[in-house]
Amino acid sequence: MKRKIILVNVLLSLVCLTPIASANELAEYLVKGDFAAGIDYFEERENGGKESNKEKFSLGVLQFFEALEGLAQDFHRLGLDSRSGQRARLPFLRVPVPINENPELATPDAISETLKCFHARISKVNQTLQNLDEKEFTTSIDISTIRIDFDHDGQLGENEYFHQVYTAYNRRSRALFIDGKSVVIDFDLSDAYWLKGYSHLLLAITETLLAHQWDDVYKYSSHIFFSRVVSDIGTTLKKQNDAQLSIWADLIAGIHVMNLEVRAPDRLRSAHRNLLKVVECSRLSWSHIEKESDNKNEWIPNPQQTGGTGVQISQDMIDGWKEFLDEFESILNGNKLVPHWRFKDGRGINIKRVFHDPQPFDLVLWLQGSAAIPYLEEGNLSSRETWTRITRVFQGNFIGFAIWVN
Repeated sequence: MKRKIILVNVLLSLVCLTPIASANELAEYLVKGDFAAGIDYFEERENGGKESNKEKFSLGVLQFFEALEGLAQDFHRLGLDSRSGQRARLPFLRVPVPINENPELATPDAISETLKCFHARISKVNQTLQNLDEKEFTTSIDISTIRIDFDHDGQLGENEYFHQVYTAYNRRSRALFIDGKSVVIDFDLSDAYWLKGYSHLLLAITETLLAHQWDDVYKYSSHIFFSRVVSDIGTTLKKQNDAQLSIWADLIAGIHVMNLEVRAPDRLRSAHRNLLKVVECSRLSWSHIEKESDNKNEWIPNPQQTGGTGVQISQDMIDGWKEFLDEFESILNGNKLVPHWRFKDGRGINIKRVFHDPQPFDLVLWLQGSAAIPYLEEGNLSSRETWTRITRVFQGNFIGFAIWVN
């Protein structure tokens, strides 16, 4: 009898140590920063045919954070100084990684490989969220507790939290995370479509970057962002880089030589498709947001709800965003043309053709107008009045709103 009791106790102990679903497995993996283990757990459920929207969203979130952590670790290895990226407001180069005192050489190929790895990881997020159904779910996450190993040392230090990334891109949110405050969000189906849309957006951005040849810009500007580069010009200039004026001078030099050859036109066509998917996912997300009647800690609230980050959204803002989606989709499809200040004859730029029939990208020539000439057509122009009406309700923060809700 005593042996049976001992055996039962041993079995119960083993059961308790087995990774059975707890109240919120996703939050537990995020707090530990153990994204790989979480991905394994949810992939097993998926392979076992037990996945629901909640499981798909959980897997997609973990894959997203694995991609973000991988990007940070690769940039840390290459000696990124994210302070310069934050000053220049450049998307990927703003990731707040710690200074690496002994970095690898940041060659053009190494930087390109970093973006390719990030693209591959975000593609997994996108694939996970492809087949969402209409069943609602809720999962709570305290986003102030999510940990990321920025420097790949296997330890989670005091300054390795996701909210450091969040506040690097949204400075207004810094007050949310002082004094160890909790910032709980109850994510739901609308947020699953939001994450899917964001994965399409990140794919479009990385594809656009990878489609072009950046060697000349690297030669004159890479030393602003990376400790060790293979440019003699950059290395020489970096030794004299003792003032913020130097940074802006070198950025201007990068713009001056920005005549980017297209090395992968298929990537630009794929970027165009992904941008159209961003519009589709945003509409799906808002269709669910507007139907919600609860009032939990929403990531993106409707006018009757309270946002978990304290943000309030009016119906005018939602209507303005919907109008933007319609206008943006028409521009992407070439149904509306983008006017250029230089051309007053009623012609505009067909943006679809810019993606599908790409020419070398020269920023100065685009501003001057000559680069736009191959894409000029007669047709329905997107008007200044439309954009004024769309952006007016956002009180000067349309770009911030767009980055948040994609």
